[in-house]
Amino acid sequence: MSSSKWSRHHLEALREIAWRVWDPLGLLMCCPVDEYDGYLLQLAGLLMQGASVSSCARRLEAIEATTMGLDFSATTRKRTIRMVAEARRYLSAANLIPSSVGPESERSIRPVS
Repeated sequence: MSSSKWSRHHLEALREIAWRVWDPLGLLMCCPVDEYDGYLLQLAGLLMQGASVSSCARRLEAIEATTMGLDFSATTRKRTIRMVAEARRYLSAANLIPSSVGPESERSIRPVS
């Protein structure tokens, strides 16, 4: 990702979100803190380029299926939408989402309960 605004602080914030709401492999207690960094950087890059929440969620689902070997479950969509929505909110608050990209409506990015 190439952005002069990007900093280690932003990656740490995305990690906190990922460990709290995504963690598809359940690795929080056993793996290095940077375990998902590559995926988080991909996600941040997509969001910063203006990708939609739904397309980013599909990307995380594809990562879970192809890279992690996980099956799609009842919680997959909820987990990926929540991860992307929270990452997008963080990046928007940090002024890393391009101003030319209008935010998706809150209704469309709220995770299903």
